[in-house]
Amino acid sequence: MTLPPQLLRARRRKGVLYPLFIREPLALLETLVKVYGEHVGRRRRELEETLRDYEGVGYDYRLVRGLAAVLEDRCVFEPRAAIPPREARRKAFEAAAQLGVYSEKDREKVLAAVAKELGVTPQDLEKSLYADLPSEAFLTRFNPPTAQELLQAYNFENALGLLAHSREVWLKWEGPDSDIHGALRRVGAEKLELGSGKAHALFAPTRRVNQRALRLQEAFARLVELPVWGLEAVVGYPAGKGDSRLILDSGKHGGLMKPLTAPQEVLVVPEEPRGPPEYGWVVEPEELAQRLGVTVKKAVEALRAQGDYREVGGLMVDRGLHHRLKRRLSQMETLGEAQDYLRTLGVRNPLPVLEAYGIQVEWATPRGESRLYRLR
Repeated sequence: MTLPPQLLRARRRKGVLYPLFIREPLALLETLVKVYGEHVGRRRRELEETLRDYEGVGYDYRLVRGLAAVLEDRCVFEPRAAIPPREARRKAFEAAAQLGVYSEKDREKVLAAVAKELGVTPQDLEKSLYADLPSEAFLTRFNPPTAQELLQAYNFENALGLLAHSREVWLKWEGPDSDIHGALRRVGAEKLELGSGKAHALFAPTRRVNQRALRLQEAFARLVELPVWGLEAVVGYPAGKGDSRLILDSGKHGGLMKPLTAPQEVLVVPEEPRGPPEYGWVVEPEELAQRLGVTVKKAVEALRAQGDYREVGGLMVDRGLHHRLKRRLSQMETLGEAQDYLRTLGVRNPLPVLEAYGIQVEWATPRGESRLYRLR
């Protein structure tokens, strides 16, 4: 989960960007946790209506919505339908095309006919038609954080969102690096210099800020969990204002930031009859080139020498996996579904894969419920 740019909170003064951190427990933190708990078993739109009330009582709407975005990562929303909504829509649309619908009475006849075929009442059928819309989903489970956990998670996501606009980043730390170097190699920097307890990364300009944030999340999370650390970045935020300096360190900001959940580990593919290729099922040539310390051309040659890959939208995909991957992705409706599946293939960031297979994301909160659309 990352906060969208419109919800980020920071002040800019003399070229320096200061994130607006929550530094002490606010009554709002416990209140919002309570609100989510009270809405278990109710529709998302009811929850959203209640949250809007807090935007009008003196709180910055970006703060309320940002906290809500963090809390929704602790929620499970599920549709409640007598029959699967996709099947209900398919049956209803097919019947409407055959019988014709020119009035409300015609519509009722179509619903009655389809309901009879499916063995449900017309009322249950109508409720099922769009039960999978985000606003109609029911909050079925909520794992409440403490006010302190929510404070730290919000600060982390706010800082990460700003860092995603960075053009250049310098990191330093003391003690075990907790695989920060490895996490940085997976970010996809244009230039990366690594040393003992330090790193410097140069990023190409991008409009895919959400994708950049997802890639930086693991490295940033590992950094702020260390006792002594520092970060400086050149950040192109806010847009149109020129570059700013973002400076964070453990002395001033230690203990203020912590993700709600630790970075997830890569899983092994359970459905494959053979083990994964040496470099993975799905590989970004640029990332592999950085990892091996060679050119992209040499990295692609190494891939082809170790396995049978085909190029798909700038990625190298195991040829035996390609058609199954394409078919599975075409059957998925949300980013969460795609992310869960791609993690079994060792893919940490689903966005380049979705893009390679012609799938666009319409972002929503929580991020896992973002809808997927086929571009081709």
